[in-house]
Amino acid sequence: MNTSGLPLYLAAVACIGFGGIYLYRKSLEHCLLYILYALPLMGLLATKTSLGGFKIFDLLSIGCLALFPKTFFRGLSSLSRSTGWLFLAFVLLLLIGSLASEFPQTSLLALLQVLPAFVYCRLLVVVCYVNPTFYSQVLRALRFSSYLLLVFIAVQLVVGLSFTFYPALNQNTYDPLHDTIRYPGFFHDSQASGQFLAIASFLFLYSSRDEKSLKQKLLHLGLFAACGVGVLLSGSRSALGGLLVGMVLLLLCGGWRLQVSVLSLGILVGSLYLLASPNLAILNRADNIDEDYKFRQSVWQEAWDISLNNPGLGIGIGNFQSYTSMHKQELYLEIDDEIVYFDQPENGYLKVLTEIGFVGFGIFLSFLLRPAGKTLIGFYNKTLDYKVLFILAAFTGWLFSFNTVYSLFDSRITIVVATLLALLITHPIKDGFLNEQAS
Repeated sequence: MNTSGLPLYLAAVACIGFGGIYLYRKSLEHCLLYILYALPLMGLLATKTSLGGFKIFDLLSIGCLALFPKTFFRGLSSLSRSTGWLFLAFVLLLLIGSLASEFPQTSLLALLQVLPAFVYCRLLVVVCYVNPTFYSQVLRALRFSSYLLLVFIAVQLVVGLSFTFYPALNQNTYDPLHDTIRYPGFFHDSQASGQFLAIASFLFLYSSRDEKSLKQKLLHLGLFAACGVGVLLSGSRSALGGLLVGMVLLLLCGGWRLQVSVLSLGILVGSLYLLASPNLAILNRADNIDEDYKFRQSVWQEAWDISLNNPGLGIGIGNFQSYTSMHKQELYLEIDDEIVYFDQPENGYLKVLTEIGFVGFGIFLSFLLRPAGKTLIGFYNKTLDYKVLFILAAFTGWLFSFNTVYSLFDSRITIVVATLLALLITHPIKDGFLNEQAS
């Protein structure tokens, strides 16, 4: 089927829908929920690559800021203000690094694409604090997008990869060496699909704990298993590793009932893995794992050398491909008889480090690890309900998978990661703890 004009049409529909939601509701809550419910469309281009390649999410996030500026600047606590100052320092570092880089125009455009994620996360945090019931609505919206992805993959299993938004998919969706397909769902890249499903699987476990009906519990556990199958179909080893790391976290931190549940689910997923068809992409890719590791290790070493040569400000955000094409020309691939230089070093953390330097990288890590660390402390101090572990497991799994692939290039993964951070920051205090404090 011809899909050359479909992304533009869907992008227009997404923007018009956002405008309609605002005019009808005039509510920030509904605008944020619209972004989550329409998540499959948020990664589509809103402008040409020559004009910055801004995505639908970038426009809608900045639109939320323009429509609700008072909410964005509303002070919540001294912690919120300290995070705000840290963010300003981070942006200033990125700006100076962009201007001082060899490719300032490219870097400044990339910097503009970083800001929407912070705007969205900040607005979501404020709304969740002001309206605690919004927390469950956010989780419901994320699960809805997961349903859509599972349905998308199911259709692709029947009709093939022609069922897509894109005129052409990433080359990694088909492995000619083993004649296998890695299913991307509504993503352009199969690894992004795998990461999304690995994250979503824990959200279904979170919901299963709220269900009183056995039928509903089994439904959510079945959806967890479906997400696991989707991860296998994506052929993403990093996503599978993230799923396993999240389950290990639940196993180590949960009570005995949760540990029994996790072990049972682990046996189920392991059985699916062993019984899967030999044509499954992720199984065939295990054959050459040593060769892949050696290749990636060589790329990681090159990226580490770049970071050591540019420790202060880095090479400028968004400049990795431009830099390698000029200074590291051995980092390339041949795709359809065309030389394409690496735009990331097969490692999310190294990409960030090389582009923004050691100080900026430290701030970046603090944005990720501080909420996770405070959540873990709150759980062990019994101020947070045990269900927060499922959110933390989803986030920890992504932290692991980010080690082998820079997935934030896709706005939809950025949205999910920012949403998880907001949920960790604003997870409701345990009712029993509030009663203890009152007494």
